[in-house]
Amino acid sequence: MLTHPTLLTKIVVNIAIGCIMTYIVYRDAKKNDIPHKDIWIVGTFLIPAVIAVYFLYTRVIRKGVRLTKRQSLLAARRHAQKARQKELRAEKEHIAKTQRGQTSEEKAQEEALRTQKLKELEEQRRYKHDLIAKKMKVKK
Repeated sequence: MLTHPTLLTKIVVNIAIGCIMTYIVYRDAKKNDIPHKDIWIVGTFLIPAVIAVYFLYTRVIRKGVRLTKRQSLLAARRHAQKARQKELRAEKEHIAKTQRGQTSEEKAQEEALRTQKLKELEEQRRYKHDLIAKKMKVKK
């Protein structure tokens, strides 16, 4: 964004003008003993900066946001991931609908498989817990 030579020169010119105006206001305030001279000095320096920020903002809005290759690749991946999540959600709902039509025997078999898997997972957890306890030499 700041690599464009004309934009960079405009920013440098704005900062230079701000510094020159601030110096002139500082000399005048010191010579005439103006009340609240600090506010005048700070305001004089910030006005060109605010104008430069406004200029950059309007320029960016006019051109629009341009993504780098990496950013556009990441955005495409996020979009594909969201689409995949939506597909999985729809598939899950479809499976739930088909399971509602199962017989009681099929439901009992599925429940038995679930409980078996839960028992296996519990055994694995206990085994890992015992291994960690042995490594840390913790007594039960």
